This record gives sequence, structure tokens and C-alpha cells, in this order.
Amino acid sequence: MDSRNIPSQSSSYVGLLSQQGSVLHASNTHVADEEIRPEGVKAAKSKRNAGKEKSLADYTSIWEMKQVDLATKERLSKLAILDTLLARKESLTEAEEVLCFMEEMGARDSHVLQLAEKVDSLTILPDYETEQRMDRLEKIVRDKGVALEKFEGWLEARSKLKQSEMECEYLKRSFGSLTEQNNRLHIEVEELRAMKVGSSTMTSASSLTMCPRCERVTTAAIPSMAVVDVQAEKMIPPQEREH
Repeated sequence: MDSRNIPSQSSSYVGLLSQQGSVLHASNTHVADEEIRPEGVKAAKSKRNAGKEKSLADYTSIWEMKQVDLATKERLSKLAILDTLLARKESLTEAEEVLCFMEEMGARDSHVLQLAEKVDSLTILPDYETEQRMDRLEKIVRDKGVALEKFEGWLEARSKLKQSEMECEYLKRSFGSLTEQNNRLHIEVEELRAMKVGSSTMTSASSLTMCPRCERVTTAAIPSMAVVDVQAEKMIPPQEREH
């Protein structure tokens, strides 16, 4: 509380106390005047009779009014005591006011710093959680990338293996066809060799000179040998005859 405002507050309390005291005094004097004023014998008798005929509610309302009056007086007395105590208190010097102001500013600064630390802690915690989540997501992405690279490598190896299998199958079929052609060529070569051997024997026999007697014997024996050759060819199977 500022010490410079103390005299103004005490003067206001004192003014309020004096005002209410004057109001109460005026009301009491007004009631006393009404009671003391002479109104004649009949009026006095009628007033006494009316006072005797007051109901319980009237007495209750009067008692409540007195209770309120006492409470107001008690409150005013307490305010007066407080005003006197405040008036007796010495005012602060300029140095003390500056010191109080500095203490108040220091308390405010410390409070602001505490609030700033709380705000920083509240902001750091979500940042840490966000970093943790980002680290987990990056690890998942790396694992997925490694798995994808492995799958691509396996797929490439599988395609190469499939291609090599197809090439191997093609080579097998080519080898089989070449083997058949080779066998056929061997057979043809053997036949050509046999034909060449037969032609050479025939040429060698035709080149020999014979005497007239032997020539007549050979010419007579040739038809019989031709008949024997024909019978032999009939007895040979057709497959062997081709070879």
C-alpha cells in the first residue's frame, strides 16, 4: 500500500464516520422531540393506548433496527481505530520507496523467468518427442529401402537364371538336332566310302588282260553269278539293303 494515499483514506473514513454520526443524532433528536411535544391529554392517552396495543411484529422490527444500528456503530468505531493507526504510521522515505519498487520488480522478473522456463520446457518436450518419431520413421524408411534393394537384386538374379535356363534348353535342343545330323552324315560318309571301294574294285578288274580261253570261261560264268546275286539280294532285309 502506498504511504501517500494514507491521509486521504483516513480523511474519507473520518468524514464518513462524522456523517453517519450526525444522521443518527438527528434521528434521535427527532424522536425525542416527537415524544416530548405536548399534544393534549386526549392525544397523550390515545398514544399510550396505541403503545400498549403494539403487536409483536412491531417490537420485532424495532429490535432489528436497533441491532442494525449497533452493528453500524461498531463498524464505524473499527474504521475510526484503523484510521488512527494508519495516521500514526510514518511515511516511507524516497530511498525506501525505491527499494520497495526494486524488490517488486525483481519479484516480477523472477516470476517472468520461471514462466519462461516452464514454456521452454513445454516446447522442448514436444520437440524431443517429434525428433524421436522422426528418427523412428527414418529407420523404417531405411529398412524398407534395404529390403527393396534386396528384392530388386533377387528379381534380377531370378530373371538372369530364367534366361540362362531358356538358353540351356535351346542349346540342348540344338545339340540333339546336331547329333542327329552328325549321325546321318556319318551314315552317308560310310555309304560313299562303300560305293567308292566297289567302283575301285570294278575298275581294277576291268583293267586286267585275260587270255581268250579265260575270257570265255568268265563270260560263261557271269550269268550264273548274276542269278546268285539276285537271289542274295532278295534274301537281305530292305533296311540292310539301304545301308
